[in-house]
Amino acid sequence: MRRAATRRRPGSATLPALALAALAAVCPAHATSLQITPVRIDLPAGAGAAALTLRNQGNTPIHAQVRVYRWTQDDGNDALGATEEVVASPPIVRIQGGADQLVRIVRPAPATPSDRPGGEAAYRLLIDELPVPDAVPDASGVKLQLRYSVPVFAGTPANTAPPRLVMHLWRNEDGNSDGNNKRGWILSVRNAGQRHARLSDIALVNAGQRINVASGLFGYALPGAMRIWKINLPANFAPASSMRLDGAVNGEPQSLPVTAGRP
Repeated sequence: MRRAATRRRPGSATLPALALAALAAVCPAHATSLQITPVRIDLPAGAGAAALTLRNQGNTPIHAQVRVYRWTQDDGNDALGATEEVVASPPIVRIQGGADQLVRIVRPAPATPSDRPGGEAAYRLLIDELPVPDAVPDASGVKLQLRYSVPVFAGTPANTAPPRLVMHLWRNEDGNSDGNNKRGWILSVRNAGQRHARLSDIALVNAGQRINVASGLFGYALPGAMRIWKINLPANFAPASSMRLDGAVNGEPQSLPVTAGRP
């Protein structure tokens, strides 16, 4: 996942809740020569490490900063916070054209964090391309740097049951005084399971009406948390007594009931 990043960088404490949502956006108009594999990292419950490969497919060197943040979902939104539970080494890289750089993702702690005893912990690995002094501006005269975000999960229980998801849909008529109008339909997903739920290719089925909500990745619901999204529905949409959400959860097709009204 990548996007054109702003000049602002995350602080040492936390990132705004909306920052993570923005990381899922893609700016296809701006080509990038940095390739990242894998696109997801899994770590054991105790101390362990994984490898990330950064490949420069271009001809000019790339400078990048690699950081790890704790990933939680508070008040229905994604939030990132500073952590020392997982670290990236090296944190600053310079990759020559056509070359690879190996980055180790290390979890030195022998146990899971106290707020998720025996369960899964989630992190986000952020990779920011750093400004190059002689970079050529784009047509607008702006020098763009890209940001990449890779999900990291630690201590995911093995052979556990699929995530237990409870979904609600309601119409929000409230707007914020700061001008951020959030009127529209709201979908909430509460994950009562022990592992994350990755939702993709989802459609809402309502009284025989099938409405495509998202093609590809829709988002994540972390264990023990609730995630909310604003979704676009037809102007004449009216919730029926029976609704369901069809899609894939962690790659497996599922059809889940949706309850009308706030949770």
